[in-house]
Amino acid sequence: MYTSLGFHTFDIFLKLTYDEAIDLYKAFKNYPDVRVRPVERDKNNSTAYPKAYHVEYIRKHKGITWYIRFRETYSARMEKYENEYIELRKFSVRARVNPKILIGIQDYLTAASSSCLGDVEKQFNAEVARISPILCKFENYSINRADFCINLDLVELRIPCSTEQMMTLIKRGDVPAHFTEWTEYNNKTHRQEASKDALYLKNNSLTINCYPKQIQLMKVFPSCSDIENSKNLIRFEVQCKYNKVYSLAKERREDSTYNMKLAEDISIDEIMEEFIYHRNNVFPSNPIDVIISDAVANIVIRNYFLKVVGFGDYYSLDVARKIVNEKTSSKKVRDRLITALSYVNSCRGIASAKSKIEGIHLEEFKRSLKQLRNMGINPVTIPREWGISHIKNLFDAYIERVDYERMLEELAVEFLRKA
Repeated sequence: MYTSLGFHTFDIFLKLTYDEAIDLYKAFKNYPDVRVRPVERDKNNSTAYPKAYHVEYIRKHKGITWYIRFRETYSARMEKYENEYIELRKFSVRARVNPKILIGIQDYLTAASSSCLGDVEKQFNAEVARISPILCKFENYSINRADFCINLDLVELRIPCSTEQMMTLIKRGDVPAHFTEWTEYNNKTHRQEASKDALYLKNNSLTINCYPKQIQLMKVFPSCSDIENSKNLIRFEVQCKYNKVYSLAKERREDSTYNMKLAEDISIDEIMEEFIYHRNNVFPSNPIDVIISDAVANIVIRNYFLKVVGFGDYYSLDVARKIVNEKTSSKKVRDRLITALSYVNSCRGIASAKSKIEGIHLEEFKRSLKQLRNMGINPVTIPREWGISHIKNLFDAYIERVDYERMLEELAVEFLRKA
């Protein structure tokens, strides 16, 4: 199936001393498969040493892009111990990893799962061994960004609308608290406008993107062989930045098999130095294996999908009113819920409707939205001109499809066992 839940890229980093950063830069310059280019310079001094470098593969994309950072961004707590620890790690190397490409799967449609992490580790370690021992091993890295995603093929999920129509419904959903919608300046209308094809929400910890996959591939990878197969696919992704990754890792750090492996190879003195001086040179602050997991992907995607898209199926306004009338005995409650449905419909979305209500009326409106969802009704209604009366909630459709596929697998295993 093209429908899948998991992750598509993640960023990992390793702290370096100044000497290590310089030696690594030289190693990359001598490595024939890559191109090293400066990306940050001092604007006031064109001859100053660049603060960072991008390292990209030139013959074949291997699923890794490197980034060496020379900028000295360290805390006052680190400065306190600098005289004792001259080799304090102020610099870093970062790798952006596309797991499927790294292990040789040219697939731009389906999400990767944690089952491929072992192969990713093996290929990563083989590559860094060819470049420099400074790059250490996969388990030494800390993860600072993870892009989780769910790919939803409307045909596979038996959704009776186009990707354009589904994006219209999704864009009429909610904007969670502390998020803002990304906009850009339109030279024709002379004002800031949101994307017509996609939904982009962001805050300091993460970014939520939802878009038709075919449109994205045509813009970014126009020669991609998967473009035709992506025509029914919608991707919903949650890009977790460092703050969110740290929060997720904090609860799971003790379960890391990578940290257990590292603990077997270091001395008690190194462990004590890590604990006393908070150097984070021995154990990664965010172990990769506790973030790149199917369980975390499910938690993150489900949480933010339901915050934006919401619970409940989509119905036409007439059908939604009928369901409310059938399920609600109190006339006062019926009138309040139908008013909420009509208001969301007239405002072309939940976020737009909420922005026009204040105080006690806003609290009452939010209560109505919650009651509608508890009835299985998404407050966003299907436009009458579409001629569609019911569209299943995408996440519910995904769960049903996964359960169905799992049942078929179990039947197949049972059949082969008896054969």
